[in-house]
Amino acid sequence: METTCIKPAIIVIASLAIKMTNNKIISVITDGAVGGTFLSWSITYLSEQNTYFNVDINEWLPVIANPTTKKNAHNYKSNFSQEIDGLSQIVDVLKSTDSVYPHVLYHHPSGAACATGTETTSDAVDFLLSNSDKSVVLSMDKNYSLYMSTVSRRAGGRQSYTKPSEYLANDEEIFEDFLNCFFSDSKKVFGDLSNQWDKREFIALNYKIHSTPVTTFLSRVEQDRNYFRLNCFDMYTTFDTSVYKLFEYLELEINDDRYNQWLVVYHQWKKVHYKSLRFIWYLDEIVDDILYNRPRNLKDFELDLLQEAIIQQKLIKNYNLNLKNWQLECFTSTQQLHNLLEPNSHA
Repeated sequence: METTCIKPAIIVIASLAIKMTNNKIISVITDGAVGGTFLSWSITYLSEQNTYFNVDINEWLPVIANPTTKKNAHNYKSNFSQEIDGLSQIVDVLKSTDSVYPHVLYHHPSGAACATGTETTSDAVDFLLSNSDKSVVLSMDKNYSLYMSTVSRRAGGRQSYTKPSEYLANDEEIFEDFLNCFFSDSKKVFGDLSNQWDKREFIALNYKIHSTPVTTFLSRVEQDRNYFRLNCFDMYTTFDTSVYKLFEYLELEINDDRYNQWLVVYHQWKKVHYKSLRFIWYLDEIVDDILYNRPRNLKDFELDLLQEAIIQQKLIKNYNLNLKNWQLECFTSTQQLHNLLEPNSHA
């Protein structure tokens, strides 16, 4: 009698011990500033975890029900590093920390690395794919450069291109740093850039998008690496459906009650990307409306100077047309710009 009572208990204890030795790693590898923190939180939250181990703080933290701020999902403290040395340290700690669920590790290259496409970024991506049990690659791919073509930074700031050790939070400083890094020689030739219209035309004539999507580095890693590709547009618009495909790949179950709560957060979070996405979606239509004098209110898009310059650049490069730019403080409508069209005089 005693034997039959003890055996099930032994089996249960053994089963729990096996489950608790799960020190697997899921890596989330993304373009910069596209939602990797939200994705990391979603994997953790939907799989019904109540706690997760944070390497930086060196303790188990509760899994919060809503990580969103006005600009991002950074109320969730992810296991994150931009550099390969930091990634290596995080991996070592997580692999030695037992957990019921896989640990989630998040990485995106620094802004400077994305702009220059450095070899160290390729090394970091290869390291994560080699040292993770499952990996998710989140990217805008060919649309990433246009998505990043905005003066304001949704995350609140970024590292300086000219002085990578400095973090810039002011939009004007970010923009000047960008011009000084990539267009310093052209600025000397162009002369005064103190007003909006000269600055806009200068950007339109010189701007080349430098942001490199993380998918670029996948071609430099070995073919047998295991990862799940997720496009940012999918995550921003239809992730409530495609998340099931992701979890099928991760071999995790989605908790139904958590999913219903997650949906509310998801619809709240994706609004922070809407302005930038809308510019990408409507850019070609805006240019066509200018050309054909079709009315469209551009104030509704809340365009910044860089986005206005991209519209002007398309007119110059694709149609050899420019705008009578003098004293043009801001773009208000497509018909306003149609009336300012003139042949492009720049060689």
